[in-house]
Amino acid sequence: MEIQTVIEQCEDHLFPRLKFTVRERSLYYHLLRHTRLVGREQQIFALAPLARSLGVSEWSVRADIRQLHSRRCIHIEERSQAGHLVRVFLPAEIEGALPSEPVSEPVDVEALDFFSDRRFVRALLEREENACFYCMRAVRARHVRTRSCRSAGCAPQQLISKRCCRLSRLQQY
Repeated sequence: MEIQTVIEQCEDHLFPRLKFTVRERSLYYHLLRHTRLVGREQQIFALAPLARSLGVSEWSVRADIRQLHSRRCIHIEERSQAGHLVRVFLPAEIEGALPSEPVSEPVDVEALDFFSDRRFVRALLEREENACFYCMRAVRARHVRTRSCRSAGCAPQQLISKRCCRLSRLQQY
């Protein structure tokens, strides 16, 4: 477990997705610090010392612990006079906290026929850093020649600007 990754997951995904309040963030970080970051899965936390360390009332801590439990960020294993036995989950272990990775096949730009299908022009634009093959002008998807440049001897993998001076010279021959 790398602490930088955990904090990035908390700040970028967990807290915004689950709409944590500032108190809930503080409590989660405190619980995380005293469990997972020191190598423990669970720990007993007494409400009074926990409230003092966070600077809030016991009632607030009790409500926030229950809220974190209901959001499945922690699991209250046991309640006793000694305190709450709490299991803290990392953001990667909390269902729905991190975005799911979309499964998409990589596009082989070299094997595509851009003359017959413009669906993949954006992938080609990205590969060529949005520049014309000949004049290096900035090109947008709607300003790319496909069918008409076939007669000029262009490879289908080349992006040609419609305003390209080189292309107009090629088509004169």
